[in-house]
Amino acid sequence: MGTRKRIFFAVGIFFTILLGGTFGYMLLEKYTFFQGLYMSAITISTVGYGEVIPLSPKGQAFSIA
Repeated sequence: MGTRKRIFFAVGIFFTILLGGTFGYMLLEKYTFFQGLYMSAITISTVGYGEVIPLSPKGQAFSIA
């Protein structure tokens, strides 16, 4: 696999995980799109500023996964 393909693959995986996390938070925690995106971004980047709204046990398990 060429370098360009690897980069596109990595970027595609990143955005798939980011959007999957966003929609997961939207479904489990009733977050807005932006709140879910924010939570996904801080979870993936391991910054961990804190939750937008306190998470339920389901949301906590989702964050761990």
